[in-house]
Amino acid sequence: MAQIIFSSEELKRRLLEVVRRCTEHEIDFFLDEIDLDSRELDDETISSGDFLNNVDYEEDVLINEDTVLKIGLPRATEYHFASIDGVYEMIELAIHGKIEDNFRFLSPCTVLYHVAGDHILLQEEKIDFSISQTWEGIEINVIPVKGLSSYGFKLVMDGTYDKYFPPVESYDLFIKIKAKEELKPAVFDDIIQAYIFELQNSHAIDIRIETRLTNVSYDDVDTETCNTVGDNLRLRPLLNGKGITPLLKIYNSCNNIEDNEFRILNYTKIIEYVSQTVINKEMLDSILKKLYSPKVLQPDATYILELERLYDEHRNNKKDNQAISLTVGTCCDTIELIEIAPKYLKKFSEFKKQKDSKDLRSQCLDELAGAISDTRNMIAHAKTNYRMKGKECPKDQLGDFATCLKMVASQVIHWFARQHEDSRII
Repeated sequence: MAQIIFSSEELKRRLLEVVRRCTEHEIDFFLDEIDLDSRELDDETISSGDFLNNVDYEEDVLINEDTVLKIGLPRATEYHFASIDGVYEMIELAIHGKIEDNFRFLSPCTVLYHVAGDHILLQEEKIDFSISQTWEGIEINVIPVKGLSSYGFKLVMDGTYDKYFPPVESYDLFIKIKAKEELKPAVFDDIIQAYIFELQNSHAIDIRIETRLTNVSYDDVDTETCNTVGDNLRLRPLLNGKGITPLLKIYNSCNNIEDNEFRILNYTKIIEYVSQTVINKEMLDSILKKLYSPKVLQPDATYILELERLYDEHRNNKKDNQAISLTVGTCCDTIELIEIAPKYLKKFSEFKKQKDSKDLRSQCLDELAGAISDTRNMIAHAKTNYRMKGKECPKDQLGDFATCLKMVASQVIHWFARQHEDSRII
């Protein structure tokens, strides 16, 4: 007689659990090989055991790891497909997790963040946006998840849905972070900020954490805007450590923002945040060079005065314009900025013609630093009697200037991340 054959007893146990939970919460499901749905299991004459041991099939049915379930959550407008193991894991996570603040599903080792922004490219199944690495000594995996997830199952279990707010939509997009060991919620928050930064920084994909609503709208995204074409996109290890997360939050706050003045002010904040580390490093390096002098063994008044003068010189760097200038000069690569610098920065135009000139390279960064300082002051001190300093960005080029500052902020963050944690000033 024909029967259902399972590839393993564990798979059979998992499917029985899925059947039980789906029946309990009125979730429709279909097996791809069997024309039987969960509603039929409510019939008194059919139990889940009968379902799995039915002898009326025309031929044997093999259920293995590749068998697909078709899931229909209550009030959902379409079905979603997943493996038995996939659905089982979603349900188990939903049982032991909770939804916080309407954007985050939280369990001890796995978190889902609802995000909005550049959906289309992230939903391309052929492109791998996952990343695996260690974070504070613990292995983690970060991956985008669309549609059906533990988030939707939890909404069903909690009964927090209706026809206007169904538990799953096809355009739902989550970032799933899975850790080998239990992590505190704050650590997951640091990881998501690092992932959002890396997506934008490496592939120009802007996403943001957003409250999950059913009337989410998004603009069409041109997949050609991605820096890398094809299915071999790579992500660098996520940045973490002392002082990194505040920088990433400031940077990510500008994603999908069209207010150029807001972007300029926030990218400048990043430069100012890192400037104290740059100043401190510069001062220590200069003083250490002095301390290695043979004179340190028999210091005289002249040597002491030289040390004092050296200290005073670096103390002047703490002024806003000097701090920005030193930070830009230390952290930034002129070559990377040359194509996106606004037209009014004339030194960059000259540098395009003489890329081997070290003097022009330095002059470009000096001009850029002056422009950042003056433009920031012009925006921050929005007074009718504000007196221009001369290096402010013209109004019609603020968009280009904000884009340039975005690259500057990225370079500054990566420089900061390369410094030993003991030398970072926060």
